[in-house]
Amino acid sequence: MRPSELSEIRVQDCSCLVQDDGVWLIESTVKKHKDEISTGLFDDRWVAIPIVKDAILAASYISKIKVSPYLISNVDTVKPGSSPSVDG
Repeated sequence: MRPSELSEIRVQDCSCLVQDDGVWLIESTVKKHKDEISTGLFDDRWVAIPIVKDAILAASYISKIKVSPYLISNVDTVKPGSSPSVDG
């Protein structure tokens, strides 16, 4: 798994976990451009063993505190019910 794929894994509500033929997988999309939303170069999937599924579930709880749906995100947190502000 390349770092660019890790940065696109959305853990919020375990949305990166998909099931295919009874096998749980982690799904990520590699994008060519930063602003690209709907299309990507390719989708990658990796087998998610039970302990990895548990880790994704834990990360989904953390994502609610961090107010970020991604596995890898900024270290700054936002108070629940607040919106992130742009400093500048």
